[in-house]
Amino acid sequence: MTPITFFHPGARSLQRFADSESPPSEQSRIASHLADCVSCRAKVSFARDIAAKARNLPTPDTPADLISRVIAERGGGQRAILPATIRTERPRRVAIPLVAAAAVIVITGIGFAYFRGTQLEKREASSGDQRAFFGSMIFLPNVASAAEAPSRIEAFKHPVEFDGRKLQPVDLEYERYSTNLSGSRTIAARGVLHVSRASSGDAWKVERDWTGMSEDGTNQIRHEVETALLSARDLKLISREIHVTPFLKYSRINVDQRFSNAGIAGRMTTEGGDSRGVGRPIDQLLSEKYAPYITEAIAPVLMRTVSLGPDWSGSFSIVGWAVRKEDVMFPLTLRVIGSERVTVPAGTFDCWKMSITVQGRDIAYWARKSDGVGVLTRDDSRRTTEGIRGIALASDKPTTK
Repeated sequence: MTPITFFHPGARSLQRFADSESPPSEQSRIASHLADCVSCRAKVSFARDIAAKARNLPTPDTPADLISRVIAERGGGQRAILPATIRTERPRRVAIPLVAAAAVIVITGIGFAYFRGTQLEKREASSGDQRAFFGSMIFLPNVASAAEAPSRIEAFKHPVEFDGRKLQPVDLEYERYSTNLSGSRTIAARGVLHVSRASSGDAWKVERDWTGMSEDGTNQIRHEVETALLSARDLKLISREIHVTPFLKYSRINVDQRFSNAGIAGRMTTEGGDSRGVGRPIDQLLSEKYAPYITEAIAPVLMRTVSLGPDWSGSFSIVGWAVRKEDVMFPLTLRVIGSERVTVPAGTFDCWKMSITVQGRDIAYWARKSDGVGVLTRDDSRRTTEGIRGIALASDKPTTK
């Protein structure tokens, strides 16, 4: 092998300059540069010697009892096998480009999936406060984002105990309205709620269907359908499906949830647009501190399952889509603050006037005294800047189905 000569650019000129009559300080600096060159050559030479000696080291043969020893160790419970001095053939060079190409493809695929998932998450987060609760605003007419339960919130002192046996089959129709600063009233969405006994199992089936203008700044006309199953005894959530058409750039978004004592499991998927099959898993815990958990779909008839009175109050949590941690749930408290007679499109009714406290804001709510059905929700917290928004009962009829 032809020896390699390492040459530091400018070393000869530096040596000539050092030999000349230059100032002592300058000669010292140049001598330091030359010493660095010598040190560099020594390090490279040492590395080459080590590499050559390593290549010539003998490789021991595989022990004859290796397999039997491994089987015995695994039988004894050991699961970590340390590297042994096993002779391996040097891989062919032709395989290196193939392995590298496969790695690039895998990494690119993972990166693309991560990028698309991140983009989807950003679009979800930017869709506004109404994203997870469009059309479900009996308790939440001016919905703030759901949130991972913050540690600063104490456990409920008076959690509501729902009695599902008090529920009755019913069909209700609602309208979401807004009244601007000039007093002009506009109907932005209409929805129906159908409550019935499930065809199998001891459960209630709640079906909600809303169509109207979204309030997330996109001004999309959306159709939202939710179907939920709840325990007939205490209204514990069993399952929940939500479909919104369209949703941002997607022709449809689907949320499938299953509930257990451990929390929520399921999946969110998108259709159309640029989704290309993008989906996100749902796997969230639900702390007992903020139980019971309920879907907003059943809100119009929820007060039918409790015994309302002048001093009644209670707390529970509304479940969101639960795809992200900040969209799992948020707690709220209801309390009776008086009695009023109110008029809505469905008629005039004697009601319990209640206050809904959610995320530091109070919203007015009226429940019919005769059966606890929600008649009116009104949020006037932005009366002077945006106007009043709310939900009003448009019609109702009992059903035996």
